[in-house]
Amino acid sequence: MRGIIDKPGFSFSANVRTQVGRPTEVHSLIGAVFAKFRELELQLLIGQLESSLRGVAKKQMGQIEPKRSRAHGVRD
Repeated sequence: MRGIIDKPGFSFSANVRTQVGRPTEVHSLIGAVFAKFRELELQLLIGQLESSLRGVAKKQMGQIEPKRSRAHGVRD
């Protein structure tokens, strides 16, 4: 595989498009790289979602706390 990739002008996309027959080692390598990128993308999306949910939870807690204090006779 290394000999193929080291050739001047080698293109992963051109290799995948023009390759006929069964998948090669290059296909496996590219598939693994794309899978890692997808995993990274999902981790970033999950991090954004968690951050957003934390912000909403803090906002809601801020709205709930004063109501609890008033309900128990405690003034702000």
